[in-house]
Amino acid sequence: MTNPPTDRPEERADGLTRNCVDSIRHALDHFSANYSDEYGFHNQKWAILSVAHATEAFCNLLLVTIDQNHPNGRKYPDLGRAINALKASQSPALSRSEIHAIKDIFPGIEKQRDELMHRVPPQQLDAEHAALVLLALLYLVRRRVGDRADALLDGDTHSVFDELGVRGRDGRVGNGAQERWFALAAMLAFEDYGPRYLEHCNQCECFTKTPDRGCLACFAA
Repeated sequence: MTNPPTDRPEERADGLTRNCVDSIRHALDHFSANYSDEYGFHNQKWAILSVAHATEAFCNLLLVTIDQNHPNGRKYPDLGRAINALKASQSPALSRSEIHAIKDIFPGIEKQRDELMHRVPPQQLDAEHAALVLLALLYLVRRRVGDRADALLDGDTHSVFDELGVRGRDGRVGNGAQERWFALAAMLAFEDYGPRYLEHCNQCECFTKTPDRGCLACFAA
């Protein structure tokens, strides 16, 4: 039998939010450094680990929203278990874009994190999936926590977008991550603005250009 937590759900949500936002900021710093200063293993490793930690905190934040007794025990579930719990929840408290991210964007980042932490890492890392997850988090976290995360969208999102594999320095050909991000960005734009306030973006050809933030998909002004 598990013991319910002794602190209030608002306190748990506040702690998870702080943790998540801090890890997002750390990930942005490493993606920016990977793009402009030192492209390679060090910055890619810490970008991946920071994104994985931010995702774990965000998933547990959603679980606290669904169940105020979460984690129903001594500690929060790890990323893989948190994702699976959200997949099984079918809660109306989750938005369509959050469900899409939980099912189709987040899974896989936990395996990459585990490989870096518990196995011999590969000589060359691929931060493309971490970039996709981070772009999703930037919008989903801001929507959930409001002003506390607004400043994150003013960070170096272009260096994260660059890692999607279509414009990367190492000449990689995109493996579909950009298209997956565009599909989620279109969903986010429609939920937040509706079709009346959206326009076609000439840069990425998506219907995701907003009146106040430019294009949600490719960040063109």
